[in-house]
Amino acid sequence: QVADNLAGRDIADLLHAPVLHDLQRKAAIDLLSALAPCTYIGRPILFPLMSLKCLNLSLRYGNTEESCFAYSCYGVMLVSIYADTAAGYAFSELAIALNERFGDMKLRGSVLHVHGSNINFWRNHIAHDLPILDRAFAACLAAGDLVYGNYVAFQSIWHALEMGKPLPDGARYADTRAEFATKTKNDMVLETIRIEQQ
Repeated sequence: QVADNLAGRDIADLLHAPVLHDLQRKAAIDLLSALAPCTYIGRPILFPLMSLKCLNLSLRYGNTEESCFAYSCYGVMLVSIYADTAAGYAFSELAIALNERFGDMKLRGSVLHVHGSNINFWRNHIAHDLPILDRAFAACLAAGDLVYGNYVAFQSIWHALEMGKPLPDGARYADTRAEFATKTKNDMVLETIRIEQQ
């Protein structure tokens, strides 16, 4: 269905696709977008189904703010399941550009998070991930998105360590993220950060 719904358009062309105004279809995309993180974590076998349904609705009927997240999720599928890093990266870049076009701070942190944590390193050196994740963290704070802010908090530490940040710098970085998890009372993320700090 994806190829049919793309209808010969390049990925970059989707930035200029019409905006969806039909409220029922928009609600369906909103709901599927909201379910994607839950399925990714709790029922990963359903993640492709949710992502593809949301993607195909966006491709067929037009873009919404939540389409950005659908494009991000599809990018993850392309790089991780289909090994199509070029298309996965292009969909992720589209998600960021479309989010900026909509001026939607609500999802900015999440699309940057997906790009920095899951997609960018397939095409660029891992050292380029951390600035993206720092932007994602700042965007989450600006939008009051504590859930994704905490996802970014612990995942950015892994990236800092993997890119070879000196251990004292990495430890200070982890301390700031642990402080955030403590303030937001996210015990699960705090425990993950404590494991990273060991």
